[in-house]
Amino acid sequence: IWRNKSDKGVCLRFGYANGDSSTPHTAFLGDEVVHLMGGGKTGAGKSVMLNTAEASLLLEYAPWELSIVLCDFKKVEASLFASPVRTPHIDVVAATGSSEYTRSVFAWLEEELHNREALCNAFNVNKHADLVRELGMRYPQLILIVDEFTQLFENIKTSEKLGNDHAAEDKADVNASISALAR
Repeated sequence: IWRNKSDKGVCLRFGYANGDSSTPHTAFLGDEVVHLMGGGKTGAGKSVMLNTAEASLLLEYAPWELSIVLCDFKKVEASLFASPVRTPHIDVVAATGSSEYTRSVFAWLEEELHNREALCNAFNVNKHADLVRELGMRYPQLILIVDEFTQLFENIKTSEKLGNDHAAEDKADVNASISALAR
């Protein structure tokens, strides 16, 4: 069933544009476009859109093509993937309100990006397709999907109100991680 390769990027499929089945709504993440952000009012279907994109990734790309990290700070949607039966594409599920766990996930992501950068430098390449060619083997694209992003900061604010001595440090670390990952 896995009919696509991730060498040159990954196609996210969100469903149909305006409900028209003849017009698929897609976005391509590759060397040119590496970030994507969606927004909308409460009840607009953002989580449904993410679930559709996640399902399409799992069905379209083999586990050795993608390394997916799911974060959901309201602990609703991503928790579906936090089960004893592992989904092979998904390496981390952070369906949590814990600032400490969130910090550890972001630290892991930063370390993974540094490792990938070092690997690219060792082979003197800067594109994923070139790295795959040089390695002579598949190397998964890393995809971070975050649902309920603003809830992350609400969780930290609540932690601060409850007297968590580390809340300010959590906030600073999370902000630094987000900045590093976005770059």
